[in-house]
Amino acid sequence: MTERVRDDDLERQTMLDRNLQQRAFYDTPSYQRGNVITGLWRRARRSLYYVRDHLQITALIEQRHREWLGDLAGKRVLDLGCYAGNPLSLEIAQQSACYLGLDLSAAGITQLQQQLEQEHIPHATAQVGDFLARDFPYPPFDVVYAVSVLHHFEHFDTVLKLLHARLVPGGSVITTDPLNTCWSIRLVRRLYRPFQSDAAWEWPFTQRSLAQIERYFEIEAVQGVMGYAKWAVPLAMLPYGRGPAIRVGRRLHAWDQHAATQPGPGLWRCLHVAMHLRRRDDAMW
Repeated sequence: MTERVRDDDLERQTMLDRNLQQRAFYDTPSYQRGNVITGLWRRARRSLYYVRDHLQITALIEQRHREWLGDLAGKRVLDLGCYAGNPLSLEIAQQSACYLGLDLSAAGITQLQQQLEQEHIPHATAQVGDFLARDFPYPPFDVVYAVSVLHHFEHFDTVLKLLHARLVPGGSVITTDPLNTCWSIRLVRRLYRPFQSDAAWEWPFTQRSLAQIERYFEIEAVQGVMGYAKWAVPLAMLPYGRGPAIRVGRRLHAWDQHAATQPGPGLWRCLHVAMHLRRRDDAMW
C-alpha cells in the first residue's frame, strides 16, 4: 500500500511539472508554437471543426451536456480547465449556487473573470490553479465540468482518484475528450506524434481509459461523435470539397448519433466522446 502511495505521488509530481510546460505552451501565441507539421495538423483540425459545426455536432454535445447537468440550483460546480470560458460556462455560472472556473492560464482566467463580473454573477469566480495541487483549497463539488481536459493527463488513474475525492457522494463529472480507439485515427496519431509539440500532455482515451473510469465512476450516459462522419473531413480539405463533405457527413452523422451511445463498436469508431459520470461510493481503489 505504501509503495502504491509513493507511485501515486511520483505520477502526480510528473503531471504537475508537465502542467507548468502546458501553461507556458498555451500562453504562447499559436503562430509561435510547433513546427511545419503541427501547422498542417492545425489546418486539418480547422477542417474538422468546420465539419463539426456544419453538422451541428457541437450543438449536439452542448445539448447532451445541458441534459446531464440538469438542475444546478443549490449546487457547487467546478469548471475545470476552462481557460477563458467554455460555451456553457456563463450559463452554468448563472444557474448554480457556487461556480468556480479553474485553469492554469492567468490570461484565460482574467478574461473569464471579466465576463463573470460583466454578467453580475456574485457567486461565481475564476481563479488560476492546478487541480493536481496538494494544497487544493476548495471543499468538494457537486459537479465537475471538464471539456477537453481529462485526456491531458498521462497517469489517468491518479487523476481519477483525485476527481473522486473532490466530489461529494453521488457527484457528477461531465466530459468531452478525444478517442484513440479507431485503427485509422491510431495510425494518424502515431505518425504525427514524433512531430507533436504538445505530445507530453496529449493522451486521447482508449478502451482501457473507459475501464479505468469504471473503477471510480458509473458511466451514466455516452455520446460518441465523428465515427463514420469523420471521413467527411479529408473531403472538406480538398478544393471545393466542403459542400460535398457536409452533404455526405449529414448522412453519416445521423448513423453515428444513434450507434455511439454506449461502449462498443459504434463508439470505438468515433473521434470524440462526451460522457456523464457518477461518483461511485464503492470505488475500486
